[in-house]
Amino acid sequence: TISATNVDTSLRRTTMSDGAGEFVFPALPIGFYTLAVEATGFAPTRTTPFVISPGQTTIQRLPLQPANVIENRIIVGESS
Repeated sequence: TISATNVDTSLRRTTMSDGAGEFVFPALPIGFYTLAVEATGFAPTRTTPFVISPGQTTIQRLPLQPANVIENRIIVGESS
């Protein structure tokens, strides 16, 4: 899930990426935004604020890092 949040108004829109990891937020109002990405198996990531201007296409690259995986093992045994 990718979220675009307007820094000044807190307007938040969400979308999903396609198989290539690309996504589009059509017709966002002008302003300063941050993007946040949450994906299973990856650590959450967020951009620094950037501006959306009228008629502009903005490309943001959001590299994903694997999440820390904690493995729990439960050992059950019998005593003699």
